[in-house]
Amino acid sequence: MEKIGDGVWFLGGGSHNSVLVEFPTYLAMIEAPLGDARSLAVMEEARKLVPGKPIKYLINSHHHFDHFGGVRAYVAAGATIITNEMNVPSYEKIFSAPHSLAPDELSKNPKKAEIIPVKEKYVLSEGGQSIEIYHVDGDMHNADIMMMYLPKDKILVEADDFTPDMPGVPAPSGPRPKIFEANLNKQLQRLKLDVATIAPLHGIVVPFSDFKKDAGD
Repeated sequence: MEKIGDGVWFLGGGSHNSVLVEFPTYLAMIEAPLGDARSLAVMEEARKLVPGKPIKYLINSHHHFDHFGGVRAYVAAGATIITNEMNVPSYEKIFSAPHSLAPDELSKNPKKAEIIPVKEKYVLSEGGQSIEIYHVDGDMHNADIMMMYLPKDKILVEADDFTPDMPGVPAPSGPRPKIFEANLNKQLQRLKLDVATIAPLHGIVVPFSDFKKDAGD
């Protein structure tokens, strides 16, 4: 766990990360990777960091299994899922699947999933804290991928387009194509987002200058 802003925590997981954001009356979690076990551990950490506030929203960056595998646990916990509108039909089928061979949290505690679909932009805002959620247009890694921007602390949360790793430790899936970074940079400029810090959903938290150095202008 690393506090990276006012009411913002980076919950590192080796290869996959989540970001917790505190609002006055609730919490929002960005990303539920891998599976139930990790999601339950991350939710427990959130309860320790901010006792007494529910995780009202789970923001899912995109549909790839390693970023989506733990989302059912958040549905079981009563969180509303925010994802790209392209994902909604398949997600509804996945959330209603019984998982009878190896029951997970949602099978043990069935609930109808509440989903907020995002086309190009959606904003969570309360009491001075906000998360701006953007579809990353033109992304060549995944057509429905979204990035999250926290204007109060100028933090960008992104998945797969830029993966800053520990010095001397190669990325688990190898280096990302530079074209991913180039498109991300283009979208940041188009949206005029003033970024100071990148909290990646793979890798480690770095200053935005590291991205600019890697991606170029």
